[in-house]
Formats: sequence, structure tokens, C-alpha cells
Amino acid sequence: MLERKEPSLAPSPIPTTRGAGGMGEGGGDGVHIWMTCWFNNKDVFADIVNGLMWKGKQRIRPEDLIDKLPRQDYWSEEKGMLCEKERDVVKGWYEGDIQILSVGFENQTKFDEWMPLRVFGYEGNEYNDQLRNENKDKPFYPVITLVLYFGVDQPWRGPRTLKEALKISPEMEPYVNDCKLNLFEIAYLPDEIVENLKGDFRFVVDYLIQTRKNENYQVSIQELDHPEDTWALLSEITGDPGFKISYNNNREGAPKTMKLFMSEVKAEGKAEERKDIALHCAKMDMPVQNISRIVRVSVDEIEKWIKEAGLDKESHVLQ
Repeated sequence: MLERKEPSLAPSPIPTTRGAGGMGEGGGDGVHIWMTCWFNNKDVFADIVNGLMWKGKQRIRPEDLIDKLPRQDYWSEEKGMLCEKERDVVKGWYEGDIQILSVGFENQTKFDEWMPLRVFGYEGNEYNDQLRNENKDKPFYPVITLVLYFGVDQPWRGPRTLKEALKISPEMEPYVNDCKLNLFEIAYLPDEIVENLKGDFRFVVDYLIQTRKNENYQVSIQELDHPEDTWALLSEITGDPGFKISYNNNREGAPKTMKLFMSEVKAEGKAEERKDIALHCAKMDMPVQNISRIVRVSVDEIEKWIKEAGLDKESHVLQ
């Protein structure tokens, strides 16, 4: 029997590669960190795979997933040494003690012209790993990569196949193996795919789609399974100060529904907007009493903002 062991997923520095435009290699920003944490929740991971690959059929159960090290070894001729490549999230799907599939997520907020090469390399490395002596008695399994694009402003504009990313002469083209991206543009998913999603991921998808369409957000009263991770992720993806402030204020007791959280975000966003206006007026040497009337915030609170911003000059106070 094969022993199923979950590796340590301690974070490591993410190497930079040319043209990386998102949250995989070359990312390393807040979005990448929170996205990785969020997708490491096995129920979230399973829901995404079932919803995107199998039309909502519950083929993969969270308890059948095993975390895999996102770092892969490869030999660099240029450096003359063994190096590592960093993936975003990778999990193995097991039936008993036998692995039957490996699924990796590559998360992007911008299109990446090198993504087909990266995916081809990731999957090739894992197939090579299966040829090692210690794995020779185990059945080979397929490797699948899902590229999740979270851009809202425009659809994916990068290449979608390996051949599209390469410069190939006509006489070479028939002999070049291709690799297509399993690309999902999250903010542009059709309704029939969104309906296949059952867990927390659906709330993120709904929010991004409605934001792209400039619709009034129709909030849900359904409780989330991972509210803290979801709010942290939305705060990083959107850059909305209301999300960030509300999340920071509720790290250990985040609202458990989109309705409650969006109510806080709206209030926090307005408060942040008032503060920005107040500080702008203070920089123009407007008397604090006048600022108070404009933003409808107490004089004491505005004076506190001004002091924190290092703008506490006598000229800000009406004599």
C-alpha cells in the first residue's frame, strides 16, 4: 500500500521570470498570498474543479485531495545546478492510496504572454517526476492545470496555446506539439458555469461579474464557509479600501454572509472617502470647522486625522 503523506507547504521565495504578469511566478504580492491560502481550503478547491471541469458533478471530494508541494525541481543548463519552479496551488486526487489525477491552479490578474510555456513546463516536470525510480511501480496519472484569470477590465488577451506563443516557421509547424490552456476568465463566466459552483468561490465570481457589468450588486444571505479568507481575497483583488478596512477590523470575527459584509464595506468605504476629502481640504489650509461641515464628521475626529497625517498646523484651526 502506498502511504499518503501531505507535504509541508511552508512558503518560499517566488522566483521571477520574464513576462510574468499575475500571481504565479513573478507575482508574490498580496493577491498571490491570499489566493494561495484560499485555494488551499480543500472544499474550495474541490468545488472549483467540480464546477469548472465536470459541470457541477461532485466527482472530487475534499477528503480525497492531498496537498502537493508547489515547488518542482528542474536542471538549469545556464546555472549548472538544480533549481526550483514555483506553482500556485497543486493537489493530488486519490482513490484509496492510488493517485489518479494531479490538478494545479495558476492564478492571474493580468494576461501573461508566457503562460502556455509555463504550463507546458509545469506539467512536463511532473510527468518527469513520475519516471523516477521510486515511482516506477506506481501507475502513471494525468496532470491538469487550470488557469484562473481574475481580470475585470478586459478579457484575456494573451496566447491560449503553446503554438500561439512561439515563432514557428510553416515547415516546422506540423511537428511542434501543442499545449492549450484550460483558461477560465472568472469575471466573464457564463451563467450556466456559475450555477455549477456551490461554495464560497461562487460569491467571488458573482461579485466580479456584477462589478464588470456595473450592476448594482445583488447580495446573498447564504453563509460562507471561509469568510475571513474570502474577505481578504476580495480586498486584495479589488483594491477597494472598504474591503481592506472592514477585513482588518474583523480578522477574528468576520461577517459570515455577503449581505452583512457588504453593508460594512459600504460604510467603511464612505468613511474612507470622507477622510480623504477632509485631508485634501486640510492641505488647502481650510479651517477644520468648515471641513467638519463638508464631510459631516466631528471636529475632534478631523483633528485626529490631521494629526495622524502630519498636517497639524495652526492654519487648519479657525480662530
